[in-house]
Amino acid sequence: MKTLAASGLLVLTLLAAGCGNKTEGEASSESLELNMNTTNPPTEVAPYTGFEIFQETVAELSEGEIAVRNAGGPEAIDPLEMGNVIGTGAIDAAFAAAPYMLSRIPEAAVFTYSPLTAQEMRASGAWEVIADVLEEKMNVHLLGFTLSSLDYNFYTTEPIESLDDFEGMRMRSTPGYQPLLESLGVEGIQMPSGDIFSAMERGLIEGYPQLAVGSVYPFGTEKFIKYKIGPGWWHGDVLLLIDQDYWESLTSEQQEVLEAAAIETEKRQVQAIDDLRDEEHSKLAEDGIEVVSLTSGDGEELQQRAAEAGIGFIEANVKDQGLAETLIAEFFPSS
Repeated sequence: MKTLAASGLLVLTLLAAGCGNKTEGEASSESLELNMNTTNPPTEVAPYTGFEIFQETVAELSEGEIAVRNAGGPEAIDPLEMGNVIGTGAIDAAFAAAPYMLSRIPEAAVFTYSPLTAQEMRASGAWEVIADVLEEKMNVHLLGFTLSSLDYNFYTTEPIESLDDFEGMRMRSTPGYQPLLESLGVEGIQMPSGDIFSAMERGLIEGYPQLAVGSVYPFGTEKFIKYKIGPGWWHGDVLLLIDQDYWESLTSEQQEVLEAAAIETEKRQVQAIDDLRDEEHSKLAEDGIEVVSLTSGDGEELQQRAAEAGIGFIEANVKDQGLAETLIAEFFPSS
């Protein structure tokens, strides 16, 4: 990861280039263009992440008065730096995977590790808890949470028949994946998702944990991957975040449209993911990639280790013990 000085230079560069927030008068005008940077390469942004669904839903609910523009992916901002950029005024909004921000705000791990979906978080009150944390610590407004109905699998070049087979493997990692990989004896090599293809091509890694849909063909790794390993664990964790100052400069009507569009995107995405999963499994079979699931004992142990890794990460990295206990109580109700 770049140094803090490099992060500061990136923010200043973005501001100087005019990539930051509009002035209050511009943001509050009747017609609005929301510039949203993403942590995903263009091939990953649509359709499974929900970005296109959000764009379309915003346009629909605002009757064309609000447009969401993809302001750039990793080519504009290193995904590992997104947590240091969003909330500084350098960009308006981010469509960002939570694991990339854990070095700045480890509390965001609940989006990956909690068994609760976005709808369940909103209904239980857990949403308000983490939204307050994000506003206080990052100066961002939590608008939405996509992919919460989509779990994770492993994608490997070698068969995995038991948990013992993970021992000694090399896999792509992020700060969010690291606790689970360590519990399985896997050597995690941290890198952005856009580097997975080249890492596999060079033999640097033998696989990677990733979402259960859209994690082979967008990367071009069907040339290397032979197995998709279940059962699923954790779930998707892409957040819709808006700079808090920018958010407060919007009219109440614009805020209401964006909030409603985010909630509707979360709902619409469930069926979209189910359809994509069925379609992708058929294509994987055609390309000789096996979709397999560990036997019940090992499968249950994998899911248990995933849950324990999530809770352990929060206990170890959220320095405010009271907040850590609150997060575990709210986001892991059965723990």
